[in-house]
Amino acid sequence: MNIVDRARRAALLALCLLAGGLPAADAAKEARLAANVLFNQGLYQQAGAAYSVFLAKHPRHAEAAAVQFALGLCQYQLKQYAAAEKTLMKVVALPRLPDLPRAFLFLGQAQLMQGKHANAEGSFDAGLKTLGVKGDAALANTLQVNRLEALYHQRKWKQLATDAEALSKATGNRSARVAFLGASAHHRMRQHEAAVVAFTALEPKVKGTRYAQQTHFLMADSLRQLRRFKEAATELAAAARLAGPETAEALYQLAQVEFHSLQNPRAGLKHYSEYLKRFAGPRFGMGFQFCQIADWRMVNVVADFFWSNFCNCVRIWPDLPVGATEPSLIATPLESATAFSHSVCVRI
Repeated sequence: MNIVDRARRAALLALCLLAGGLPAADAAKEARLAANVLFNQGLYQQAGAAYSVFLAKHPRHAEAAAVQFALGLCQYQLKQYAAAEKTLMKVVALPRLPDLPRAFLFLGQAQLMQGKHANAEGSFDAGLKTLGVKGDAALANTLQVNRLEALYHQRKWKQLATDAEALSKATGNRSARVAFLGASAHHRMRQHEAAVVAFTALEPKVKGTRYAQQTHFLMADSLRQLRRFKEAATELAAAARLAGPETAEALYQLAQVEFHSLQNPRAGLKHYSEYLKRFAGPRFGMGFQFCQIADWRMVNVVADFFWSNFCNCVRIWPDLPVGATEPSLIATPLESATAFSHSVCVRI
């Protein structure tokens, strides 16, 4: 018998038991157990239907609170977050529920998924208060980490940085997520020295995880703010090598840092060329920015690059005095800096 057949039989059994044929107490118990079988098999749609029928027939049953909680979990697993929130709000109002802290956890998570971050923070706080200091340590840790998520989405950076550090110290939790949230809070508050320290400690922990690229990328930004450009370039290069949402931006910013901050036009143009080849929609405005150079000897480096990448789409003009005539396209080495005012623009 396959899992579908078992599910159908369990659902039919639950409905038959609720329809009658056994004493009320026995029928309610058997129906709840049959619904639990569906839940444990991951058949949340059928389990939710069975729990709903149970509550309609036995609203005052001793297990009604537990069944209501199970219904809320089914709705959450089905990503019916608004319905789950409504159901779990009823659950947490029942003081006799033995698993009240866990109900607050799922209530908060359902609220997070709907963008109700302040409400979620309140639910996680209520779960921690209900659990108490001697409660399940693993559950307390989960509530605290989820609370950090709520703080992050509310941009409560100061509180987030403090609480992330306290959570790490108090519970020994060195999870990548907690450390990343704390480091990100320092970055958001422009506490770049603290952010660099936090991200440096975080890097070996997030290697190979989904936080690795963002760690390199945000650390590079803090290093740029501190004018530590060589280190920033190293971090941007690391971010650009990783697949993720920041790959294109990291490569673009790497080219900028090399060209402008490190005064290495050849390296900058090399990475900008790579950016153009790998990602659609090149930033033509960047070409204009790149070629605002003060050293006339680098004009040909820039000219060769844009000529090879854009061909006839590019023309190069010097900054001419008002009323001056437009010169012809420059494709040969410049013989004298006096022909220019030490600044060249590329217009695309």
